[in-house]
Amino acid sequence: MKNNVYLSLGSNIGNSINILNSAIHNLNVNKNCKVNKISSFYDSEPIGFINQKNFVNCAIKIATNLSPIKLLDLLKIIELNHGRKKNKKKNMPRILDIDIIFFNNLIMNSKNLIIPHPEYFKRRFVLEPLLEISSQKKCPNHGIPLINKLNKCKNQKITIINS
Repeated sequence: MKNNVYLSLGSNIGNSINILNSAIHNLNVNKNCKVNKISSFYDSEPIGFINQKNFVNCAIKIATNLSPIKLLDLLKIIELNHGRKKNKKKNMPRILDIDIIFFNNLIMNSKNLIIPHPEYFKRRFVLEPLLEISSQKKCPNHGIPLINKLNKCKNQKITIINS
């Protein structure tokens, strides 16, 4: 499988740990994906709309033969199969959210998909799990180590649930 992809997963409705484990399993049993690394699960405060439960988040590294758009389609199917409802509002509670953070070193800006994810560097709940599974990872846009991005990320309290 030729493409190395970093995903961020989150949930704050239902049994979030089970939902994230199920989504990871769904990716791993797909013939076009192989899960290579999984971070710890993190309890994180919501951003934006704060009147909601904390999220459980993790990061995973997968190898895939899929193109970015085909992978996005698969991720949307997995989200819907777990009960995710379409919601146009940002930062609302959700059963499952899976975001493509990095796809190789690709820089892409299309109507349906932006890679690297446009908000990743502002989100501690994305950066800490990513650094756990890839401590030397650099931002494809600027070549800046992710640890530098994390050091500038002041928002949000997160704690490891398991390791």
